[in-house]
Amino acid sequence: MNSILDLFIQPQNTWNEGEDLILKPKKFPHPEYLVTLFIELIIGIILEVSCTSEERYKYILIFGTLSLPFLIATVVYYLRSAKIHPIIISANGIQTSTYDIWDWNIIDYACIDNKNKKRVFSIELTQDGAKHEENIDINKYKYRKDDIHKAVNFWSGRLIGANWNKFRDLVIEEKGLSDEEKIAFMKECERYVPLFLKEKTYTLIVCAVVFIILFPNIYKIIGAGSETLGYFKGIALLFFEVSFIYTILVIICNFMTKHFQKNPLISSLSEEEYKDFDRIANKETKYSDEDKTIWKYAIISILISIFCLFCYMILP
Repeated sequence: MNSILDLFIQPQNTWNEGEDLILKPKKFPHPEYLVTLFIELIIGIILEVSCTSEERYKYILIFGTLSLPFLIATVVYYLRSAKIHPIIISANGIQTSTYDIWDWNIIDYACIDNKNKKRVFSIELTQDGAKHEENIDINKYKYRKDDIHKAVNFWSGRLIGANWNKFRDLVIEEKGLSDEEKIAFMKECERYVPLFLKEKTYTLIVCAVVFIILFPNIYKIIGAGSETLGYFKGIALLFFEVSFIYTILVIICNFMTKHFQKNPLISSLSEEEYKDFDRIANKETKYSDEDKTIWKYAIISILISIFCLFCYMILP
């Protein structure tokens, strides 16, 4: 997903089946620099109007010095963007530069992925029997992940446009499916795995919101009446909060999982199918029964929270 700023500053690509998908470089790869310049300009204008004539030159110097690095960086990135070759996904393959055109015959997977804390367009290749990978900084381009996914699948004639496809193929290899069964399973993955991924995203968002709400409020409620907390008392309260909130999050995750399993599309799956799709969505080499493991940690967390609360109450 592109940054929120990109939604306002850069128009998004739209792709129709049968067309070449052209990912054009952004004119401003880092819109946050422009936003920073704009904020500094507004503050500068306010101070310019409100300050005295003696202070005016001082503020101009200060904000000019602060704005200069962002202005230079914006101009440099703008000039560099003109030299970046667009990424073209077509019947010929994937073209990443004037001379580099990767044919579909040597492309194993091509998808948006996160590598080394960076979002990239990852192209995995097998050429002359050797495997290698091309990782392109996709944040320099205007793109929609869904367009890339569909265009890669369409032009390659295979389902290789998602970052979980490699784990799907691992499951297929382990199951020893025939060619017909393999095609059917891949189509089922395209239908169900995105549902598992959406559920995972929703769960993470809910957990993050709950943590943000609970953490400061628990501190205020339990620490009420104490202007300052002693070092050990503060540590006890911190550990209590973390363990208590973890238990709450386990309960929420379990509830959301059960609710997800009752979805008409998901409830029709067999236990084996559910495990396969869940494993592929989580990109795991083997299925792990998270419920049992999580509840073990939840019980330990409850005991820790009780102990920490007891320590908080008795410590001076």
